[in-house]
Amino acid sequence: MLATIEIYADFICPWCYIGLGRLTRLEKERPVRLHWNPYLLRSDTPAGGVPLSAVLPPERLERAEAAVREATQAAGLPLNRPPLVPNTRQAHEIGYLAEARGLDDAYHRAVFSAYFAQARDIGNPEVIAQIGEEVGLRRDEVLEVLRTGRYRAEVDRATEEAFGRGIRSVPNFIFASGRGFSGAQPYEAFLHAVDAAA
Repeated sequence: MLATIEIYADFICPWCYIGLGRLTRLEKERPVRLHWNPYLLRSDTPAGGVPLSAVLPPERLERAEAAVREATQAAGLPLNRPPLVPNTRQAHEIGYLAEARGLDDAYHRAVFSAYFAQARDIGNPEVIAQIGEEVGLRRDEVLEVLRTGRYRAEVDRATEEAFGRGIRSVPNFIFASGRGFSGAQPYEAFLHAVDAAA
């Protein structure tokens, strides 16, 4: 039987991207299933996005970027981000559509790759529709869901639920035991958490 790992993540979070690399390895070694939950790090980001320099002051940005480059290189992950940090609300909304179609894990992986490896604007509905198509969703349905806001309330509810669970940072992983941790911890921490919950 597959053990579910609840993940709270945002597509613009580099540590979520790095954590996904560890989860990919974990899935090869343990019978686990990933369940994705949205978390909006910057819900106030305008539709067109903002430069990374508007998110962090220069001195912090330089250190943070160096740490991300080092961590992605160590994990063997490509890093090629676009110049603007997007609003991820609509990308998260389509996460619910992907879940309804049994494509949520493939979709989440594709969005992370689109942003961090392919420098695509995941705040753009057309780009989101393209990514959806790439994993098996219908482009017209993706655009209709975004136009009507079918899953907008679900994203809000998940955000409230995260705060209710005391989650204040991402990535956050909750294992079958009910316990969890935040951050892109070493791979051994994931193994230990899964085995302890078995």
